[in-house]
Amino acid sequence: MAGTDIVVAGPDPEAALETAAAEALRLAALDPAASRALSDAVLQPARLAGHWSVVSTAERALGVAAMSLSELDPAVRHLRAAVRAGQRAGSRRCAGEARMSLASALVLRGRPAQAWREIEAAIGELDGLAGARAGVQRAGISQLLGRDDDALEGVRRALPVLRRAGDGEWAARALSNRSVIHVARRSFAAAEADLIEAARLCAEHDLELPAAIAEQNLGCVRAQCGDVPAALRHFDSAEQRYRRFGLVKGSLLLDRAEVLLSVRLLDEAHSTAQAAVLAFEHQLRGVHLPEAQLLLSTVALVQGDREAALTAADAAVHEFRRLGRTRSLTLARYAQLQARVVASPGGVTPAQAARPADELGAAGWVVPALEARVLAGRLALARGNRSAARRHLALASRARFAGPADARARAWLAEALLRRADGRRSGALAALSAGLRVVEEHQATLGATELRAHVSVHRGELARSGLEMALEDGNARRALWWAERNRATALLQRPAQPPADPTLAADLADLRATMAELEQTRDAGLPGGTLVQRQVRLERQIRDRCRTLGGGSRDRRGRAQPVTELIAPLGDAALVEYLELDGSLHAVTVAGGKVRLHELGQLAGIQESLGYVPFALRRLGNPRTGAASRAAAAAMLQRAASALDTMLMAPLRGALQDRPLVVVPTGGL
Repeated sequence: MAGTDIVVAGPDPEAALETAAAEALRLAALDPAASRALSDAVLQPARLAGHWSVVSTAERALGVAAMSLSELDPAVRHLRAAVRAGQRAGSRRCAGEARMSLASALVLRGRPAQAWREIEAAIGELDGLAGARAGVQRAGISQLLGRDDDALEGVRRALPVLRRAGDGEWAARALSNRSVIHVARRSFAAAEADLIEAARLCAEHDLELPAAIAEQNLGCVRAQCGDVPAALRHFDSAEQRYRRFGLVKGSLLLDRAEVLLSVRLLDEAHSTAQAAVLAFEHQLRGVHLPEAQLLLSTVALVQGDREAALTAADAAVHEFRRLGRTRSLTLARYAQLQARVVASPGGVTPAQAARPADELGAAGWVVPALEARVLAGRLALARGNRSAARRHLALASRARFAGPADARARAWLAEALLRRADGRRSGALAALSAGLRVVEEHQATLGATELRAHVSVHRGELARSGLEMALEDGNARRALWWAERNRATALLQRPAQPPADPTLAADLADLRATMAELEQTRDAGLPGGTLVQRQVRLERQIRDRCRTLGGGSRDRRGRAQPVTELIAPLGDAALVEYLELDGSLHAVTVAGGKVRLHELGQLAGIQESLGYVPFALRRLGNPRTGAASRAAAAAMLQRAASALDTMLMAPLRGALQDRPLVVVPTGGL
C-alpha cells in the first residue's frame, strides 16, 4: 500500500512547513501515528532551512505522540530537543510550550522535581492562552506533589481563559485534574460533575483520547461510590476509545481488576490483572508494574493458585526493591510468604513469618501485620514451640478491643488460638464467637476496607477454627452451628451497587476514599494516625446506621440461624450438610429431631469420581456422539454415580432412612 502523500513545499515553503508542523501537533494526542508521519516529513527540510521554530513544533508533536503511546523515554528525548530548538529560534513561546509538554513527560517518568523546574520556567515564558495551558499543567504537577490548594487555585484561574478561547481540550484536562482533588476531599458529586463536563467538551470538540481518560476517571469515581456496574460500563467505554488508537492502558486494566476483585469475580480479576502486568511491562511503566504484580499474586492466592501467586509475588518484590519503595516492599514480601506457606507449610519457620510482621507493623500496615503475627504463632504451634507461639499470639491479641474492625477480628482469632493452646477450649470458642460478632456487625463495610486483596485472603478463618474444634470434639450440633456460620461468612460479598439510604452510601464512599488515602500515605512513609481514626469513626457510623435501618427485618446474610431454627422447619424431612476441612469430608444429618456427625473420608477419592461426571454428561448431551461412545459414557456415569453413592450417601442411610431429603453441599460438591 502506498504511503501518505504529504506536501510541505509550495510558493511559501516556511509557511507550508509551519502549517504542517501545527497540524502534526494537533494530531499528536488524537492520531499519534498520523502525527508522527507528518512530523518526520517536516523535520529535515525545516532543519536544512534553519526554521528552528518549526523544528521545535515538530519535535514537540513527536514528543506528545510518544506520550500518547506511553513511550516515555522517546517522549522526553523529543521534548528536550523541542526546547533547544525553541531557544535557538529565540522564541520564548516555542520554548515555553515545549517545556510544558516536557514537564508532563517527566511526571509520567517519575521525576516530579525536574517536572516542577520545567513548568516553572514555562510559566515565566508564556502568557495569554498559552499561559493558561501552562497553569493547568502546573496545577496537575502541584496535585502530584500534594499541593491541592495551589492546584485548585491554578485551575480556577485558567478555566475562564480556556473557555473564552474555546480550548475544549485543555478545559477538559483541567476539569479532569480537578475531579481527582474533589475525590480526595470526598466531594464525589462535584468530581462526577467535572468529569461529565469534561466528557461533554471532548464530544463537542471530537477529542477521542481525552474522552477515554474522562471515561476511565468516571469509572473510578463510580467504583468509589460503590456502583460496580456503572464503573465497569465506564471502563468498557474507555477501553473501546483507547483501542481506536491501538492503546492498551495498564492503568485502566488495574482499575478494572481491583473492582472485579472487590465483588469476588476472581477469574475475570485474574485475567485482567495479568493483562495489566503485560501492559505495564510492554510500556516500560515500572512505577505501576509491581502494583499490578502484587494484585495478581493476591488474586491467585485467593483462587488457590499457589504457583501463580508465588511467581507474581517474587516479581513484585524484585520491582519494589528496584524502585526503592520500601513500604510497598513489605507488602510484597508478605504476599511472597503467604504463597510459600500455602505451597509448603513446613518450609517456613515461625521466625521467617515474624520478620514481615515486624516490618509491616513498622510501616503502618496494621491488618497484614496481625495476619503475619498469627501465622507465626500457628507455625510455632505446629512445630511444638509453645513459648514462641504464646509470644506471637499474645502480641496479636492486644488489638481486639480497639481500632479498625478488620484488626479486631484478627486479634480475636489470635486470642482464640492462644486459649486453645493453653487448653481453654470453652474460652477459645468464646473468642471465636466474639471475632465473628465483629465481622457480622461490620459486614456493610466489606469491600470498603478490603481495597488491598491480601486483607481478604483469610476471610472465614474464625468460623473454620470453630468447625475444626467441633469436629475434634465429635459434637454434631456444634459442628452444624459452626458450618452454618462458615457458610454465612463465605456468602458475605460487597454489594454491586450502593445502598438506597443516602447517608449510608455517603459514609461507605467516604470510607473507601479514606482507605485509599491511607494506603497512599503508608506507601509514602507518612504517618496515618488521623486517617485510621477517621476509618474507625466511619466504621462505627456505618455499623450504627445499619442497626437503625430496617428494624427487625434487617439483612441477615452474615448471620447463621440457631440449630433449633434449622431443625424446626424440616418436619418429616431430613437434612444432610456436608462439611469439608483440611482435605477431609464430614456430614451432619438432622432427622427425626436427632443431629448426628459422620466422617466420610478423604476428599481426594470423591473428587476423582466427580471428575468423570461432566465428561460423561457432555458426551451424552452431544447429538453427534456415536452409539459406542454413548454407551461408554453411560457406563462411566453409572460407575461414577455408584462410587459417589457409596462414599456420600451409603454411610448416612441409617440416619436418613426413607425421608424426603434436603442436601447442603460443599462448594466442590
